[in-house]
Amino acid sequence: MAEQSRAPEALTFQGNNISNNWRLWKQKYELYLLASGKSSKGDDVKIAILLNLLGDEGIQIYNTFEYEEGEDKTKLAVVLNKFGQYCNPLKNLVYEHFKFFKRDQLPSESIDQFVTALHQLASTCEFKEKDVLMRDRIVLGVRDPRIQEKLLQSADLKLNEAIDICRSMESSVATQKEITNQSVSVSATNRYSSKKQCGQQSRYSGPTSGTNSSRGYSAGDAGTSKNPCCAGKKIQNEYYDSGKGKSSGLSCSRCGLQHKIGKCLAYNRICSGCKERGHYRKMCKQPGVHEIVQDCIHDFSDCDEDSESDDDSQVVWTVTNSLVSAIEWFEKIQIHDFFHRPKN
Repeated sequence: MAEQSRAPEALTFQGNNISNNWRLWKQKYELYLLASGKSSKGDDVKIAILLNLLGDEGIQIYNTFEYEEGEDKTKLAVVLNKFGQYCNPLKNLVYEHFKFFKRDQLPSESIDQFVTALHQLASTCEFKEKDVLMRDRIVLGVRDPRIQEKLLQSADLKLNEAIDICRSMESSVATQKEITNQSVSVSATNRYSSKKQCGQQSRYSGPTSGTNSSRGYSAGDAGTSKNPCCAGKKIQNEYYDSGKGKSSGLSCSRCGLQHKIGKCLAYNRICSGCKERGHYRKMCKQPGVHEIVQDCIHDFSDCDEDSESDDDSQVVWTVTNSLVSAIEWFEKIQIHDFFHRPKN
């Protein structure tokens, strides 16, 4: 056991904190005597071990000691007291109190570390009511306002109660932060997975048979309920920014126009060519539509094929199809700054 004990290093009698250094070194020395099995030795042996561990500077200080009548320099307690007096000169209690009352909890400091620092400062202040002043300093110096508010609710708060409240609330706050961070991490992971799945589904393209059901989803389908992955969400290939109202230049694959997501007028319309639901004839992928020509103008109810007009905003279109005998086609037109679309 003596071989495993560690002797304290030599004490430096320099600096502004000699008093605290001596108290700590003295405690290490006493622990060393106990751990090494030398605590039962005589005082002369213990004094010799003391001077050996203190080093040259300690021996020089020891040689300057003067003993009054009744003081036995062969007693360990007397020698330790002399070193204590040397390391504890006349203290400025005002300054010691100033350091104590200015001490607040540091940003990265736990409650236990803060309380330990206050104990160390209070040890040199010679307080008569140490616990009361320690309690007050904790209430005033704690950083978290929620803990401070909790401490102020007790009319007869004790020092131990104040420390327990601080520890409990500090642990609760740390647990809450950990749970919040985990929730944010899980939420971010879910959003990433959803966007990844959405991107994969939006790139899907079905068989190229020409029917509407095989055309897959396009930019115009991003806001419709037919695409459950993208319903109510914005994806990268959407053609219209509904928040800012700015078009990206892409057109809807159902009606050929640019509009807000989910506002396609052709969504529930039946194509007059392929008879499939969900798009206008002009956007149909079925073969057979050769051209769309301007056919009539002016009055929608009485259309004259031979009439001419320079106003291009009043137009009715006719689809020429070799496979269909008669087809009506209506286009959204602008008349005197107002849009009008006849019902079909």
